[in-house]
Amino acid sequence: MHFSFSSKGKCNTHFRVVHDKQNSYVCDICARVFKSRIVFDRHHNEIHLGIKPQKIQCQVCGAWLKHEHALRSHTRRHHENNDVEHICNICGKKSPNKDALKSHTKYVHVLEKKLKCTYCDKAFKKPKELREHSAQHTGEVLYKCLFCPRTFNSNANMHSHKLKKHKKEWEEYKNENN
Repeated sequence: MHFSFSSKGKCNTHFRVVHDKQNSYVCDICARVFKSRIVFDRHHNEIHLGIKPQKIQCQVCGAWLKHEHALRSHTRRHHENNDVEHICNICGKKSPNKDALKSHTKYVHVLEKKLKCTYCDKAFKKPKELREHSAQHTGEVLYKCLFCPRTFNSNANMHSHKLKKHKKEWEEYKNENN
């Protein structure tokens, strides 16, 4: 896969975060490894010190987000370049934003189905797809409804269940945990 960057700084950041294993941050409490100081600090404060960041509201749509970084990502994804069309140059599919187009291109056109099921001849592009498929063979329960005893092997099926059977509880839960 080939990437191009709009600036040398973005290329350097990409290299440091993705490829430079020497510049990582290891939590001395739980040994988790982080590629950036910001993410490491957020982890340390939230998980080990119990300091929850103050939620922040999007001034455009009113959505509540966990922290400043989440707001920046949300704004970039949903509110910037809304007048720009994001169209796949391979199949013509329209995507709502640049990130969605990149994901579409990667998973529909670039990646091969390299993840093989050990129980049958099916193959998948994403680890999550393989894990959910394999659960059908093993009977392993991957997801449990927060509001009733139902279990699922597909996150999509569980989400659909929550929307149909527990819409009010799900909305309250999302508002409390955003």
